Amino acid sequence: MVTLSEILAAAQSGDRRATLEALRDQIALVIDAPSTTGAELASLARQMIVVTEILEGISDGRAVNLVNDLAAKRASRKPGANASGRAASGG
Repeated sequence: MVTLSEILAAAQSGDRRATLEALRDQIALVIDAPSTTGAELASLARQMIVVTEILEGISDGRAVNLVNDLAAKRASRKPGANASGRAASGG
């Protein structure tokens, strides 16, 4: 079980991967808690997706630019949008 003090210690260490892993684990615990409401679950699930995507980027060794990644995803959902052109010019 991850505690908030473990997340704080990871954040203070400056180790981005350890911080994200501790945060991911804490989010999972809260998602799994019986007291978590539907609205909380939706928000936590989105946060879990973002954290795991960032972790995947770190493990792949590629630089992760969350803003550009989100812009590219947003552009790809718009009808007739060119995702690669919009993301490349966004920055």
